[in-house]
Amino acid sequence: MNTSFEITHMMHITETPITHAPNIESHVSGCLKINGINYYQAVIVGSWHITELPSTFTPQDLNTHSFQAAIDDKAEVIIIGTGDKQQFLNPQINIALAQQGIGIEYMNTASACRTITLLQSENRNVWAWLWA
Repeated sequence: MNTSFEITHMMHITETPITHAPNIESHVSGCLKINGINYYQAVIVGSWHITELPSTFTPQDLNTHSFQAAIDDKAEVIIIGTGDKQQFLNPQINIALAQQGIGIEYMNTASACRTITLLQSENRNVWAWLWA
């Protein structure tokens, strides 16, 4: 059995840091580290800012009006990081954002942090609601 092979194409990946976008450094259950600051409650990560949400605010409290700032900022995609477990929200939210040309994804917060970082590296205007 011949197991040798030849690499014919090589892909070079270059990281392009975005200086204005919040930098999500780490996430462990109950804590998000963004731009060197630890957050122990839910936050909104916009294209250039971070906003803390009240400690009692849950993903189920989101409604179509919750996303107006992201719509005004012409967000391309919104990521909802719902904590340790993925949760889906009211489908009316999806419909309202789709009518604005904005995609929305629901995932656990660890996956959300990785996805945001990837999208930011592509210079995408991404917003996120993250529960630590």
